[in-house]
Amino acid sequence: MKILITGATGFVGSHLSDLLHRSGHEVYSLVRSPDKAKEFDVKGTLIRGSLNSTKSHDWVAELPIDLDAVVHAAGIVHSFEDRSFYTVNTESTRQLIEDLSFKYTKLKFILISSLAAAGPSKRYQTEDQVPEPVSVYGKSKLAAERILTNEAPKSWQKSIIRPPMVIGPRDPAVLDVFKMVKKGIVPSLGRKGGKKIYSFVGVFDLVESIKLCLENDKEGLEVYFSAFPKAIEFKELLSVIASKLNKKKPLIIPLPISPIKFATKVIALKKPKTVRLTPDKINEIIPKAWTCSAEKSTKQLGQVYKWDIEKIVEETLNDYKKRGWL
Repeated sequence: MKILITGATGFVGSHLSDLLHRSGHEVYSLVRSPDKAKEFDVKGTLIRGSLNSTKSHDWVAELPIDLDAVVHAAGIVHSFEDRSFYTVNTESTRQLIEDLSFKYTKLKFILISSLAAAGPSKRYQTEDQVPEPVSVYGKSKLAAERILTNEAPKSWQKSIIRPPMVIGPRDPAVLDVFKMVKKGIVPSLGRKGGKKIYSFVGVFDLVESIKLCLENDKEGLEVYFSAFPKAIEFKELLSVIASKLNKKKPLIIPLPISPIKFATKVIALKKPKTVRLTPDKINEIIPKAWTCSAEKSTKQLGQVYKWDIEKIVEETLNDYKKRGWL
């Protein structure tokens, strides 16, 4: 199968290029930075280009006329500007679909969305529940889902995958948690931050979900959560990381929500690129639970989730050490 991956130099995209290449597929990787592609050893034919929604996507001409599928993994998770989420996550999706539709009447199109598009839930959320996103990021992803649903050619086979917290090698976001655990102190919003419950998925299980989705010939539009069947408390994640680091369990410091929200708004005025705790991200941290069900992916796709929290944390830590990140 000939497959285009957008966001191929990203955390998920780079792992996906590895898996699809090993599986014998012909991969076309859209990259903006050849240096980052080299750092993450991105596989396949590298296509230099951008998904900037305000510019022409001339790079589409470089794709083979018999392209079979697209995995749209590009996007942003953090930003101090709300409009950036819609520009990158929503409008770029619309432009990509429009550009591809001129060239391809038949295509498998898989959008990598997020549990944030569905919203938080104390119970294991299923794909048929009404989405209630609480962040601009989540709303921008949901808007992209609706564009794929309503504006993509009806002849395309469409799928949406909504992962929860993704853990694995090469991820700079979870690296922040590892660093805090190593120092022995982890700040947490609210008095019960350590008891908040999260679904998670190891990146290797997530890319397997994507591969299975590519190989599935079910017609129409399908939405899947890709998640390890058992959710975890935040303090359990910290405990596992501490164990792998040979450290004591970190001290969880509860912080009042209102002052922190105010502080992020002040920081937002300077828009520092290295800060991930944005006002919008606070909206995702406040809820007590982010959980979703893996039942549909296991039944319809035949997914077997192999990466439990112990195994994926150890693999991630080994990668961080090799890269000198930790």
